[in-house]
Amino acid sequence: MADINVERKSPSIWPWIVGLLVLALLIWAIAEMVRTEPETAPVAETEPMTPPAAVPSPAESQPVPLQTLAPLGSEDSGRMVQTRGTVVGKPTEEGYWLLTDQDMVIFVLSADDPETGQMVEITGQLRPARGEQVDRWLELAELRPAAGWNLHREHFIAVMPAAGAPVQPSTQPGGQQPGAQQPGGQQPGGQQSGSSSSRP
Repeated sequence: MADINVERKSPSIWPWIVGLLVLALLIWAIAEMVRTEPETAPVAETEPMTPPAAVPSPAESQPVPLQTLAPLGSEDSGRMVQTRGTVVGKPTEEGYWLLTDQDMVIFVLSADDPETGQMVEITGQLRPARGEQVDRWLELAELRPAAGWNLHREHFIAVMPAAGAPVQPSTQPGGQQPGAQQPGGQQPGGQQSGSSSSRP
């Protein structure tokens, strides 16, 4: 029998080379896909815009006579007004009730302490009033509205500083000005005006 010489073939490296090329192509393709994706810019969180506060016009900041706004409505809240009248009822720690010359009765929020029946002139801001607030003011003032009075329960007047001073008469009783020289050349206190000669 003849001998058969069988030689084993060494494994080929071509499959490895082909596999590495395919792997490199896949890596390159993935890198290109990632690079071409559009970059999304981060969305900045914006706070909701609040409308600016309403600035009163020069016409609304100027005080107007209270009677020109009658009858008062909700649109008059915040208006500057001026009026004069008589203090009615018992003044309270928070303010007093005012009877205007037009028979309007409205509460005045003020630190002043006028007397009942005193005439005052005020300048202030109209503000909305609550029902229980008005009832408490009426109870504290022991006010009983008379016939013909127009009691305002929806608004009150907040007096501005340096306002609400009582109306003082310009002259003293008898027509004399305060601090005026009395007849006979005498100053208040009994002193006589001018120099007096001393007796020896």
